[in-house]
Amino acid sequence: MASKLRFFPITVFFALPGSFLITYLISALLNHVDFILPAISDTGASVPESCVFGMLLNLTVALLLFIVYVRHKQISEFFKAKSINKSKEHIALINMISTCAGVLSCIGLDIAANFQISHLPPVHDCGILLSFWCSAVYIFIQTVISFWMSPEMTALWVVAVRGTLGMLATALIVISISVELVAEQKLIDVYGTFNRSVIAHWNSSQPGWPEHVTSGLSQWITVTTIGLFILTYYIDFKRVTIYPPELVMHADPVPKPVEATNFRSLQYTYS
Repeated sequence: MASKLRFFPITVFFALPGSFLITYLISALLNHVDFILPAISDTGASVPESCVFGMLLNLTVALLLFIVYVRHKQISEFFKAKSINKSKEHIALINMISTCAGVLSCIGLDIAANFQISHLPPVHDCGILLSFWCSAVYIFIQTVISFWMSPEMTALWVVAVRGTLGMLATALIVISISVELVAEQKLIDVYGTFNRSVIAHWNSSQPGWPEHVTSGLSQWITVTTIGLFILTYYIDFKRVTIYPPELVMHADPVPKPVEATNFRSLQYTYS
């Protein structure tokens, strides 16, 4: 585990956007969405890609939760070793808030993966918002903590990269949500209703298409940005070792060990 732990961030970096890319290719080839930058949610809205969408993201969420846990323990152990808890009394609380934000982000992603927008749009949208905004909070808090852990554990250039990724992700989330609302309103003004089939096949001849493409592009870059942030953990995890837990077995009733004298007596009888 010690030699392989650093590869978990690399795996998530490819798994997170890769899951969306696979479902995009399936949905586009089956003509369920338009080829030009559809919304990520639309690429997992129809069968069979919705099944693949849920399965891949469930696995990715499990990896993300493990990474969030390892990072939490790393921070906790680092400041214990530094013995500076008294000078930064709120480090443990801030670390817990960050971890909670990371866990909520994973839960939101899992909700979005399993409650497709074609079936339960309000639940799906809540999952997306929870995942995106909690990811932004997690990145910003981790950037601050990374600064406190420099230079022993984190180089200052890594802190700068994480802060930049956090600002970029926040800006992209705001752009994605705002322009998508504008695009949908333009569509409603023309068609008088919010038609999901029209949105899945949005094209340049329909109102709100430029805003829709902008929102889709922002979503894809946001996912890549979050993946890049997770990838920076590769540097930290090279210095982390996790030992497997001990397994203690209990039998009921507890068997009594064979006494040596009885064994010798038994052996003598057979001889």
